Amino acid sequence: MYQGRSVSGWFTVYCESDRTGSNAQRGIAVTAIKAMGTNACPVLLRQIEYEIPSWCDTVGRRWPAGVAKRLLGSSLVRATVVRKLERAEAARTLLVQLGTNAVSTVPKLTIMIQDRNHAQTATRAGYVLSSVGPEGFQTLVAALARTNQPFRQDMLSFIAFSAPVVGTNTCLPRLTAALEDPDPIVRITATNLVEYLTKHLESSSGTQ
Repeated sequence: MYQGRSVSGWFTVYCESDRTGSNAQRGIAVTAIKAMGTNACPVLLRQIEYEIPSWCDTVGRRWPAGVAKRLLGSSLVRATVVRKLERAEAARTLLVQLGTNAVSTVPKLTIMIQDRNHAQTATRAGYVLSSVGPEGFQTLVAALARTNQPFRQDMLSFIAFSAPVVGTNTCLPRLTAALEDPDPIVRITATNLVEYLTKHLESSSGTQ
């Protein structure tokens, strides 16, 4: 509890602020979640586990454009699919903002990133792992090393996203090694990320 509200209560305040555009309300909710720290993690973890139903994709691809647009834009879809998606993304954002205070989520996130049947949840989990410090970074490195790991190119991106937390010089050797990866998609991703981080490192050195 924080100022009379539970984690779920403050999470709802945060989600409502996204819909209303109230920066003040959002800031108060973020402060509350950060104050509750590790205690907020179980609630937020449950919320990031969401996949857009497959029928949405089917409607978008196979139904007449006008009919599909009306259905996917209906109040029913907004109240269910869109609302749940917004909450999942909000939970990801808050876990990222918790930073190293969310390190207790690493075991659960490790399971999530290995689930090829829940790609959207795996992506959110990867983002959070990139923000929780060395434990999250090492989890991503281990995932990239597994040849049967789904979304390996995404794991590489999350390793790069870890740079602000663990340091660019820690990330670059992992990215450079991936330039020789057997998977061409991983190699292409590695090439782009090495170029980006190298330029960032040079830019940072030049401003010192």
